[in-house]
Amino acid sequence: MATVLHVHLISLDAYFVERPFRAITPFWVRILFSIIGLAYLLPLELSFSLWFCYFAFLAQQIFADWWGVPLRNVQAYPVKDFVAHQMFGGILVYALYSFWAAKEHWLTVLKQAFGRNGEDDKDEAIPYAAAFWGCILGFTLITLWGWKAGAGLFWTAVLFALYFLTHLVAVRLVCEGGMLYVQHPFRPINFLLALMGSDGIGKRHLPMLVLFDHLLMLDNRSPLMPCIVQGLRVADAAQINRRQATSAMALSVLAAMLLSYGSYLRLMYRHGGNNLHFWFTTYYTRNLYCTWTAHLLTAGEPANPKALITMSFGAVTMFWLLFMHRNFLWFPIAPIGYLMGASWPMINFWFPVLAAWGIKALVLRYGGGRLYRQLLPFFAGLIFGEFFSAGFWVIVDLFTGVRGHVIFSF
Repeated sequence: MATVLHVHLISLDAYFVERPFRAITPFWVRILFSIIGLAYLLPLELSFSLWFCYFAFLAQQIFADWWGVPLRNVQAYPVKDFVAHQMFGGILVYALYSFWAAKEHWLTVLKQAFGRNGEDDKDEAIPYAAAFWGCILGFTLITLWGWKAGAGLFWTAVLFALYFLTHLVAVRLVCEGGMLYVQHPFRPINFLLALMGSDGIGKRHLPMLVLFDHLLMLDNRSPLMPCIVQGLRVADAAQINRRQATSAMALSVLAAMLLSYGSYLRLMYRHGGNNLHFWFTTYYTRNLYCTWTAHLLTAGEPANPKALITMSFGAVTMFWLLFMHRNFLWFPIAPIGYLMGASWPMINFWFPVLAAWGIKALVLRYGGGRLYRQLLPFFAGLIFGEFFSAGFWVIVDLFTGVRGHVIFSF
């Protein structure tokens, strides 16, 4: 009888059931050819940092379990809470550092917005003044929306300010780190609860704040901003006017919204949420939103000073990584690796990233840049081949009526 190797997911959890190694679960291998192809294109320093930091966090989990520290997952993710705290502290530092590094650009934008700078911005996707005042108007409307919905004016403003700050870091991670997506396991609502507790925020505000979190900030696998940034980069390479490219992308987004909303409503009314993928229908509403919100309103969640200590440790670590990476060329760890940490993407992608790093390191060592360039079509083929195969079988299933095939379940 032939043995079938399920390369999509090879679980190793059964081998790590005893203390302290049980702390690293979930632990599995996914042989994802598209990720191997993408990671082959990354600088060696970056691909090394991604898998090295993932294992560094696993080592922390093993040590913590051996030391007797209680380990629990952060809400809604299979990520240990103290790991998520460290990542969030690092994210805040990285975001502030990015803003500081771009201070001259922000000064130019402010001068343009208030009409004090005649610098030409015709090559930008959106005029600086329009972008600035559009952000102010949009954030004001969001805040007023939350206030009228019952989330509170102040808490809505803080929640979305933190979200946009962390989201900008996610955009940079996608564009620089080459990942298909980034998920921050510790979200703004978790930070506010750790800082103030449910009573400090006010239980009357929590249902809407948690709704905003679960609708817009939880499990955000396909944010729009990385696609726009990469689209503008493609436009530059093709010598297409940025404003024309932006207009085209805006129209495509509008069309996608209309089609996706219509398709989603049709699927829900025709098949029902119970018959569709549980994570994106019933589990989101029942387990993630309703159950957790009921817990916050009845039992409540106290402030967690220990979480703030762990976040501070992550912030200090990020300061150190930024300093070392900026000042010493020999330092091998890129800060992006720490920000990805032991997040859900790295739980799934660590093996293909490690494999691509090992292959590229050997290629450059023994074949040099010439062999690296010669192998580029092969690794591009891994990317296009896997996505073409997935799309092909979706079409086959459409016409044959076959159900149950799993494609990219991460």
